[in-house]
Amino acid sequence: MYASKTCFFLLAFFIVVSAKASEPPYDEITVTVILNGVGRAEIPALIQEEHVYLSVADLFTFLKIRNEYANNNRVLSGYFIQASNVYVIDNIKHEVLYQGKSLPLEASALIGTGNQLFLRLEYFKIIFSLDCRFQFRTLSVTVAARPDLPVLAEMQRNGMRSQIPKTSEAKADTVIGKTFSFFRFNRAHWNVTATQVGNQLTNYQLNLNPNFQFMGGELDLGLHLYKTVPFHLQQQQYRWRYVNNDNNLLRQVTVGKFTPSSITSLYYPLSGVGFSNKPSSRAKSFGAHTLRERTEPGWKVELYLNNRLVDFTTADNEGNFSFTIPLSYGNSIVEFRFYSEWGEEKARKKNIFIPPVILPNHQLEYVVNAGLLSDGRNSRFLKAAMDYGVGPRISISGGAEYLSSLQENKSLLFLKTVYVPAPHLVITADYASAARLRLTAVYDLSKGFQIRSEHISYQRNQTHINTSFLAENKLAVSGHFKTGKTLFFPKLSIGEAILPKEILASSKYAGLPKRKLVNSEVLMAVTRPGFKAAFNSYLRHGYGSAFAYSTVNLEYSLPSSFVIRSGMQFRYQSTTVMNMRYEVSKVFWQDSYINLSYENNFQRQIKTISLGAHLNLSSVRFIVGAVSSGKKFLLTQTATGSIQRQGKARLAFSDRATAGKAGLQLRCFIDINGNGRKDHNEPLIAVPR
Repeated sequence: MYASKTCFFLLAFFIVVSAKASEPPYDEITVTVILNGVGRAEIPALIQEEHVYLSVADLFTFLKIRNEYANNNRVLSGYFIQASNVYVIDNIKHEVLYQGKSLPLEASALIGTGNQLFLRLEYFKIIFSLDCRFQFRTLSVTVAARPDLPVLAEMQRNGMRSQIPKTSEAKADTVIGKTFSFFRFNRAHWNVTATQVGNQLTNYQLNLNPNFQFMGGELDLGLHLYKTVPFHLQQQQYRWRYVNNDNNLLRQVTVGKFTPSSITSLYYPLSGVGFSNKPSSRAKSFGAHTLRERTEPGWKVELYLNNRLVDFTTADNEGNFSFTIPLSYGNSIVEFRFYSEWGEEKARKKNIFIPPVILPNHQLEYVVNAGLLSDGRNSRFLKAAMDYGVGPRISISGGAEYLSSLQENKSLLFLKTVYVPAPHLVITADYASAARLRLTAVYDLSKGFQIRSEHISYQRNQTHINTSFLAENKLAVSGHFKTGKTLFFPKLSIGEAILPKEILASSKYAGLPKRKLVNSEVLMAVTRPGFKAAFNSYLRHGYGSAFAYSTVNLEYSLPSSFVIRSGMQFRYQSTTVMNMRYEVSKVFWQDSYINLSYENNFQRQIKTISLGAHLNLSSVRFIVGAVSSGKKFLLTQTATGSIQRQGKARLAFSDRATAGKAGLQLRCFIDINGNGRKDHNEPLIAVPR
């Protein structure tokens, strides 16, 4: 009986001890993870004695850090913030691999519960620099914010995306229209030059270019007086121009002396009139364009147009996405930024070029110019042209041109087509009856390079264009690239000209079998802080001979505002230096400077020394120069400046030409009675600059 009781108590003791031994040595709890500026989340945690363990996968998921389990949830891997920061938390080997390094763990640093891995709190800071602090009273863990955390970056992007409708172009509630005056002085640019050559009499030259508002337009005058040349009206300039871009039928009117665009070679300005409905400045907006691209499925895609966020979307299950964006004339930089669920980032850029010659769909523009040429014969000239936008890739233009001084074929008809068959490729066909046929192709390569080819066929015995060639072929490759702080601008061009046999038959080249003249040029310009260089080589081959030379120009910027320039020209046939030039300049006050140069022309055996000074007095600029070339001596003195009207009666003086410049003065006031105008009792408000 006694033995039976003893066995019973021993069995009960072992059952209790075994039950306690099977209980885990930690307590499972749920803690609140707090990240300032983001929010909070509930994740599993363990408490063992005084230590706290957090579920690595749940914490990383909250922070948008990539994580994946393997080997029956005993290995957790991914990358931390950047794809190069690969980590592996291995509960089998009891170590952490991070950034290519193995970090052994203490025996109690990592706990696996069968379906999750828990890491002791301080190891998040030791390994990943995540500062986590546990508050036992509230059962919360506060994570110190890092600017590179994917969750913070995603919140910033979401904030930017939410502002897209708000950052679009604002519509003005008030438009300040143009005011017209019958007659008012605007500005004037002037310069006076005195020149002495040796013992000859001093020659004086006066140039005055005033600008007025007259009859709602602008009147530009050019007065040119010379001491040694009699006054003649042909030497003077006068032009009245009216612009109203709000009138779609007639936007520009020009009356006076101007230089029109023409196919026929014109060497004199036209005195006449011009009409056009073309805007004075080309519209920036071309129209909407749809972009279709591919990326990883489910990734967020942001669209940046000229470095500005304009739209965002999510790629579908196959990785396809599209955007409809407004394009502008010229080069538009389109950038796609891709973001995965775990903060991985990628980017892709492309340039979209819309040539200015492509008009928007169904837009019509015309230009008409007529008048008399200042050629001494009063030759009559007339040109009428029309441009039309057929579609987003095609524009056509055509018209007629007439010049009375031509002996035959006084008029010609022309037709021009611009076609964009593929991105970055522009093909132009230009035909003028009784003159020429021109084909041009321009292809914009990536990274700033461009290929341009041109073929011109001239009609035999044509008189419209001043050339004796039958055909011309040109090919050019140009571009730019940057290495560090150095910019390179390379260019290669090749040209071929074909002459008629009768031209060669009447010259000393009559016995040559070939009628081709080939030109080639290589140019390389280099720019970096404090240094500039340009190298140019030219080769001309034809008529049984060749001519080749190279030019090198260097510029150094030295301390104390000194600049040194040097140049050399070398001829290959004679292996001699043709020309050398040296120059040094010094800026001593604002834009005022002095310069000294020396040039030796070995081919003509002429040495030239020049000394010049530019003095800027804000209201006037003085320029003095002395040149000694061979046995000749030249001395020049120039004073130049401008006058501009400001306000109703104030005149402002400047040392620079003010044509093409404008100023806007804003005066803010308190509109007490709300009538939209400043009254005498309404005070001005100082606006901080």
